[in-house]
Amino acid sequence: MDAFYYKERELFLKYKSPQTASKRTSIFNVDLENLQAEKIAFVKQFIETNYDSEFIPFVLKENYHSFSPESLRKLHDTLSKNIQKLPSVKLLNERILKQEKQDL
Repeated sequence: MDAFYYKERELFLKYKSPQTASKRTSIFNVDLENLQAEKIAFVKQFIETNYDSEFIPFVLKENYHSFSPESLRKLHDTLSKNIQKLPSVKLLNERILKQEKQDL
């Protein structure tokens, strides 16, 4: 995850410079969207590959806002039963359920 934070910081520094002022907004938004898509794909793959890792609650907590309720439900359902029983994952599941009810 550190690699994504460094890339994001580099983008902010790059587009903060006066040389990029005229094209800053459109290029920055595209670059940031691409980085966000790459990060989401990485997080999704990490969770699906490490579905029994006790590190999953931290990854979910830090990134759940980047996923739709449907995507979160799919990710949650891929987790092992042991991980689903952890308090932070239970809390996340409650948030997903609440959002699913609101979307009905």
